[in-house]
Amino acid sequence: VLGLTVSSIVVGQLVNKTGKYKMFVIVGLAIASIGVFSLSTLTTTSGYWDLAWRMGLAGLGLGVAMPIFSLAVQNALPQSDLGAATSSTQLFRSIGGTVGLAIMGGILNNLLVNKLVDAKNEPFIAIAQQSGHGEQFSNLDINSIQGILSPDAQVGITNQLQQLPPAAQQQALDSFHHFVGTLQGALASSLTQIFMVSAAVMILAFIVSFSLKELPLKHHDAVPMGE
Repeated sequence: VLGLTVSSIVVGQLVNKTGKYKMFVIVGLAIASIGVFSLSTLTTTSGYWDLAWRMGLAGLGLGVAMPIFSLAVQNALPQSDLGAATSSTQLFRSIGGTVGLAIMGGILNNLLVNKLVDAKNEPFIAIAQQSGHGEQFSNLDINSIQGILSPDAQVGITNQLQQLPPAAQQQALDSFHHFVGTLQGALASSLTQIFMVSAAVMILAFIVSFSLKELPLKHHDAVPMGE
């Protein structure tokens, strides 16, 4: 959000000074593509700042490109159609976001379910079933594993395992830690594949952006850079 906000403000000033906007769309989508692709390199050992700079880079690129699309549409139509043009831009942006989220969410869940097939054979599942707590691990998907991987849930499950007889306690704890690692690996792998797909979509948008027709800004007198 910080990257998007700062870059939107800066690019607005630059467009106002130069009267040009196509190059900012191309540069913005290029930066966003790199940022989204960099998210696909995250692993289970990545820390907060590993994630933060990648998100910042993606936001920076989107902040450069996104405002330009509204400007380009408004600039291409007569003043009498500005209301309809602006609302249509927002409508299709909202539809694209909703449909894209649904598609990516479905792909993510399918990838994850396929990767979790072997997880159902983990020794911890058998231990949980024997202790009467196997129901919550019987249907593994994006929603259920997020609950298992949350810190509070892990503490709760660990406390339950510590109620087992001492002879079985350590084995259960070790198998649970291995099970958590398996879930984390499956989720991380699925997310990186989603980011790869997203990066491909961004690259396609970048390529298409070269076909954008740049029209002179209405009522604009370009101010030389530096003045």
